[in-house]
Formats: sequence, C-alpha cells, structure tokens
Amino acid sequence: MAVQITSGFSAAAARVAQARQQYQALMTAELATVRDEVEHIAIAGTRAGVYDTPPGRYIRTDALLGGVYARPIRAGGTFGIEVGNRAAHATNVEWGSMGEQQSPEELRALSEALPGVGVLYLGRSGAEWRKPNPAITRASVVAGHLLVRAHARALAQAHR
Repeated sequence: MAVQITSGFSAAAARVAQARQQYQALMTAELATVRDEVEHIAIAGTRAGVYDTPPGRYIRTDALLGGVYARPIRAGGTFGIEVGNRAAHATNVEWGSMGEQQSPEELRALSEALPGVGVLYLGRSGAEWRKPNPAITRASVVAGHLLVRAHARALAQAHR
C-alpha cells in the first residue's frame, strides 16, 4: 500500500510570483501618478509662499520655482518618491533664515497636522522673506500618505 500526499506548492508559488509581477506593474503606474501629484503640491506651495505674495526687498527670479522636482524611486521591491528643490537658496526658503528659522522636525510636525493635500502657508512673503515656506516638507508628507494608499490599492488588485 502507498499513500501519496501533494502540497500544491508549485501552484501556490506560481500564484505568488504572478501577484508580485502584477503588484510591481500596478505600483509602477501608481508611482507616476503620485509623482505628478507631489510635484504639483511642491510647486503650489512654492507659489503660495513666494511667487503669489506681495513683493518685498529682493528681486524674484524663477530659480526657486524651476528648482522644484519630484522623481519616482524604484529599487527592487521598494517604491518611493524623492521631492526636492535644486535652487541654491531653497534651504533658506524652506526652513526660514536670520532668526526666523524652524527646524525640519517642527515643519514636518506642522505638515503632518494639516489634513488633505493642501499647501502649508506660514506667512512668508516678499516683505516677510525670512519666514519659512515648507513647500518641499509638505509635499514629502503628502507623498508618504499617497504612497500608502497606492500600495494598498496595488496589493488589493494584485491579489484578486
């Protein structure tokens, strides 16, 4: 007498591999959408705190607005967004300057406290140019929330 027991492991492994490929394809598409939204938020925040304010003592250039970027990051099974500003003075604008600075941690906490995807405006203007304008910080916080939702959607779809 003989008893043969099979596990169905090969079928399960094939389904897991298929779900992983589908998840990666879905996340690649989601990443493009999140990147666009995050860049839009960073640009809107930069406009709100710099370009759409009354003028002040300094001459405005397009360097800060032109320096905004968001790019998808994909390394193996990791998906993310890098958002930043390449302008030389971006850090002074983001965190404030000359006694009006706020720490990156303070600005992140303020950004986290704001619901939705709106910009965080802290009163920076042409006349109040020392105040921080955390456009990139806010965009990075929103990126985290959008990525969590994108991940959940992609996982749910891949495992249908």
